[in-house]
Order: sequence, then structure tokens, then C-alpha cells
Amino acid sequence: MTPFEALYGRAPPPPTIAGYTNGSTAIASLEASLSQRAHALSLVKANLHRAQHRMVQQTNAHGRDRTFAEARIHQVFHVSLLKPCAGQPISQVCPLPVVPLGTTDSPPPLQLLDTRTANSGSVEALIHWEGQSADEASWVPLDDVAAFFPSLRLEDNAGLKTGGIVASDPKARPKRQLKRPARYI
Repeated sequence: MTPFEALYGRAPPPPTIAGYTNGSTAIASLEASLSQRAHALSLVKANLHRAQHRMVQQTNAHGRDRTFAEARIHQVFHVSLLKPCAGQPISQVCPLPVVPLGTTDSPPPLQLLDTRTANSGSVEALIHWEGQSADEASWVPLDDVAAFFPSLRLEDNAGLKTGGIVASDPKARPKRQLKRPARYI
């Protein structure tokens, strides 16, 4: 199977090279060039057919018919061991709707408990929501909280620094020092 067949599920269309009939053009140099191209094309086709025939002969001459004992199949991953589902399918469980920040259904934030820097570099805040316990606090991007709840003073709640000197985060992991092996030095 070719990559084209695997991707598109059908054989690729054969390349189309326009044929040439002798005497169809009045220009002598074009006539000679086209006849040479037609001759070269017929030689290429003949050589490809001969090579294909030789490969088939070599494979058939050295191939042996063998049957192998049944292989051990892993019980978890192999498709042949799957069984059809019997009975009624379980009703589909619908996920809870996602309530975006700032809508009338979302509770206002009560307190900012902690902050962290995500892998993407953005700052996230652990928000304690009004009407919920502190165990139900959730991590929310700090920019979203500041945009949807401008009256909330985030700096007062958790000692969040929004200005001043930029310093490295003490919680951040140190960068690993890569040392080249001695044989490459």
C-alpha cells in the first residue's frame, strides 16, 4: 500500500503523458524532439516491465510456503479478543455546562488564596468563590479575573505584586546545567 492509498483510500491517478503520432507537426526540430521522447518513454516502460517481471520471478523462486503456530496474543490490546456488547447501552451522561466568568450564573470571587505561574508563563490565581467552601477553590487565569471583576483588589488579598522590580520567582525550579560528556571535549 502506498502512502497515497493509506491517506486517501484509493489508488493515485496514473501520470498522464500525452502521446505523439508521427507527422502531426510541421516543425522538423519539434518532430525530432517528440519522436525521441516517445522512443525514450517506450524504453522506460519496457525496462520497468522487465524489472517488475524479474522481481516476481526472484521472489517466487526463493519463497517457501510455511505455516506458523498460533502466536501468543496479548489479552488487553489485541482486537481479535474484543467481544460485542450485549444488552442495552448505558444512557449517555451529559457533562455539566461550563459557566464562563463574569456571567450572572457565576458567583463573585470572595478571596484570592494563592498564585502560581503556569507552564505557558501566564499567572493563575486560586480563587475562593462566594457561597462555596475553600476546598472548592479553583485556578483561574489572573487576567480573566481582573477583566471580569475589576472591583476585586487582587493585590490586597494575597500579597500579589503587580509592579516594581522584576525578580525571579523563588518557587521556580532552577534551570538544569547541561554538561557535555568528556569524550566530546
